[in-house]
Amino acid sequence: ERQLQELQLQASKTDAEQKAEIQVLRATAADLRTEKTRAESTLVSQRQANLEVHRLVDGQRREAEDKDRRMGRARNLVQQWERRCAVVSRQLQDERKRNQELTQELTAAMQAAKMLQAGQQDAMVGRMAQKVSDLHQWKGGALDR
Repeated sequence: ERQLQELQLQASKTDAEQKAEIQVLRATAADLRTEKTRAESTLVSQRQANLEVHRLVDGQRREAEDKDRRMGRARNLVQQWERRCAVVSRQLQDERKRNQELTQELTAAMQAAKMLQAGQQDAMVGRMAQKVSDLHQWKGGALDR
């Protein structure tokens, strides 16, 4: 009987130990489930953050591409304006040269006109003097008769 009591005591200790182990295992399982839930939540948060980072990077890349396109267009416009300015500058130089040539021609024409006018005046004075002389001769001839 004593052996039976010892066996029952050992069995009861074993039951108590098993129950304690079961409680520890249950607590550990609950802790593991909690950890798993936290890990899954963290994973979801990290995935969302990763998606947000990818969206931001894509947005910055698109902005950089747009900026590059705008810079390219701006460079093209500047080149066009530089070409136009060069054409207008050449036209202005040609116009200045033409203006200078016309000014020289006009100056020469004015000098020629002055000389011609002076020559005409001299000729007119000469003709008038001739007419006065002719008049004096006629008058003198008429008085002599």
